[in-house]
Amino acid sequence: SVDALAACARGRDVTALYVLHAGGWAPYAVGGPAVVNRRFQALFPDGVPALTPFLVRSEVPAAAAGG
Repeated sequence: SVDALAACARGRDVTALYVLHAGGWAPYAVGGPAVVNRRFQALFPDGVPALTPFLVRSEVPAAAAGG
């Protein structure tokens, strides 16, 4: 579900998700107001299908490899 995806994203300090849909990117602002995420919710009412490509954005730097 979109709610489960958002909860997972919040737990990993992700601030935005971009899901590939119909040749373009559908954005989702994690923690954003419903009006901002309305289109995303409409596109994926039952959640994002498995194996759908997506990108994430975070303001927190990734941990250094091997560190």
